[in-house]
Amino acid sequence: MIVALAVLASGSLALLLREHFASRRAWDRPTWARSARGLGALRAAGWALLVGGTALLARASAVGAIVTAAILLAASAWTRWVGSAAYLARGLRREVERLRREHPDRDERELLRDVIRARHPRWGEDLADQIVVEQGDARRVAEMLVRMERRVGRGP
Repeated sequence: MIVALAVLASGSLALLLREHFASRRAWDRPTWARSARGLGALRAAGWALLVGGTALLARASAVGAIVTAAILLAASAWTRWVGSAAYLARGLRREVERLRREHPDRDERELLRDVIRARHPRWGEDLADQIVVEQGDARRVAEMLVRMERRVGRGP
């Protein structure tokens, strides 16, 4: 049972390490993690360790294996939901609504620009202005930000 828990912990650590490397800029990653192949191998190794640890746990305790599998599935579903376009767009709309209540005299375009700058200070004012001008309303800005964040922040 201790071996099963160690294998599960190793798999979790491998997946956390993969997310850590994927969230960094390409030139800040180790050489092997700059390609999709390296990050994919780390993800595959992490999931293989998790499945193997669950199988080892099933030999010792069927209930423990079922609970572990349920926790892994719930965590996987949660991470997919948090990274989804709907979740990210809803968060942006909530932030714009909050700023609108705090500053009712300001134009929606100014609020959108402020939200973009707050979320991505490195993108610069020109890009934030361009996104707001081209997209117009909060829904379309949210869709554009989701597309850009997926390309820039997630890695291969």
